[in-house]
Amino acid sequence: MTIHAFILASRPLGERDRIISVFSREEGRMVLVAKGAQRSTSVQRMHTDAFSQITCGVVRGRALPIMTSAQTVHAYPEMHASLPALAMASFMSEACERLVPFHDPDEALWDFFTHAYEDLNAGRLLTRATITARQEALLTVLGYPGPRGRCALCLREEHPNGWFTHADIGGRVCASCAPRGSVTASGAGIGDVGAQFEVTAGARFASLPLLRAVLQ
Repeated sequence: MTIHAFILASRPLGERDRIISVFSREEGRMVLVAKGAQRSTSVQRMHTDAFSQITCGVVRGRALPIMTSAQTVHAYPEMHASLPALAMASFMSEACERLVPFHDPDEALWDFFTHAYEDLNAGRLLTRATITARQEALLTVLGYPGPRGRCALCLREEHPNGWFTHADIGGRVCASCAPRGSVTASGAGIGDVGAQFEVTAGARFASLPLLRAVLQ
């Protein structure tokens, strides 16, 4: 089987191999093993960088599928040279790893990554306003309602008593609609939307502190 994929993360596996987390157009999110990819002489080594687009073969392995014949389609060199762009790419990848189920192809999410990586490589999406808008768009693509300024349940836009988030809802909710167990989502901008991702995933995002720092 051949897939087209974005590499979400690339991690060492022992002394020779690498674990490659990908989101593919054909199969959705997958975890692959790149045999020998840590060797300096490995042909695949140069095609396993995080935040790149590749094509590769996938064959059955003992525990995890094995990546074969990887080729880089887009390396996004300008994105890799920009710390703010890398911070956003890291956040997007972490969101995908935490919130997207395995083997669930999603054409809308594929298109989201395609356009976002193109924009980051071109130096766009690097202001607080554009990053926040893209984060909210990602929540929508992932199926979590409640863009900024609108309650996910009653859909009203103005709520003087503030906003709350709850893991079972995903989107932000007003004080009137917030169920037991909701947490405050005060403020606006990156910190607020980032907190919504964390509540939705039920975990802290390691990528958020850097993203907030570089966009101060």
